[in-house]
Amino acid sequence: MLTIKQALRDSAAKLEQQARAQGRGVSVYESRLRADGLSDKQRQDLEASLQGYKTQVAQLTEKAKALKERADTPGGFGNLTSSLPSFFVRIDGGVVKVNR
Repeated sequence: MLTIKQALRDSAAKLEQQARAQGRGVSVYESRLRADGLSDKQRQDLEASLQGYKTQVAQLTEKAKALKERADTPGGFGNLTSSLPSFFVRIDGGVVKVNR
């Protein structure tokens, strides 16, 4: 059975995986920027792409960190957000949707 905290950890792990993939893009563009013979336009384009990858890495890493912190917070209530799937719980022969 999947728990809310485990769903948070799973979502964080996926975001970390995406951040690592974007990090490889950072390495590629940093390498390309070291190449000789680049025009000013090529350098600007590479720098813009590099900055975009760096921004994505930072955003994904921050989102993953926030999800992990929520998952590691003991007990308590928390509102479900778009970062989590819907949860349905069977109770006394019925089903209720969990939103908190």
